[in-house]
Amino acid sequence: GRAGEGKTTFTKGLIEILRKNDTDAGGIISERVMSDHQTTGYDVTDIQTGEKVVFLRQNELVGSEKIGRFSIHPEGLAMGNRILSSLALSDTKIVIIDEVGLLELNNKGWSGSIDKLLERSGNHILMTIRNSFIDAVKQKWDLKEAVVFDISKTGNTEASKSILSAIS
Repeated sequence: GRAGEGKTTFTKGLIEILRKNDTDAGGIISERVMSDHQTTGYDVTDIQTGEKVVFLRQNELVGSEKIGRFSIHPEGLAMGNRILSSLALSDTKIVIIDEVGLLELNNKGWSGSIDKLLERSGNHILMTIRNSFIDAVKQKWDLKEAVVFDISKTGNTEASKSILSAIS
C-alpha cells in the first residue's frame, strides 16, 4: 500500500483473524505516533506480548542513524531485531514485519533479521511494504514466489483465507 493507506491497520485485522483461527503469529507492528494530525514517529510493538518501544521520532537526536526526517531510537531497533531473530528459531507459523522499506533495502533496520528468517524454511513471512518498494524488496531477497496483497483491492478476510490456505 501507499504511505498512510492503512497497511498497519490491515495487518492488525489479519492478526485478529489468524488468532481466531488458532494460527500462531508473531513479529512486529510499527504503530504511527501522531501530534496535531502530523506523523511524528513510530513505535515498534511486539505482536505476541503487546510490549511497545519508541522506534522512530521526528526532531529528536537520539542516535546517529536516521531515515528521512526521523531519528532511529536504538532501543526500538534492538527490540524489533531481537523479536524477529528469536522467531527465526521458533515454530511460529507466521512472522509479521510491519514495515519493510528503505532501511532494509540499505541493509539496515530489519534486514539482518529478514536474512535469518528466510534461511529457515519453516517460517511464513508477511511483510508490509509500500507499493514503490515491492519490486526492490522482492529482488533483494529473491522472493520470486511472493504473494502480494494490494490493500486497496483486497480485504482482510480474503487475504486471511489465502494465508490460512497456504500455511495448512
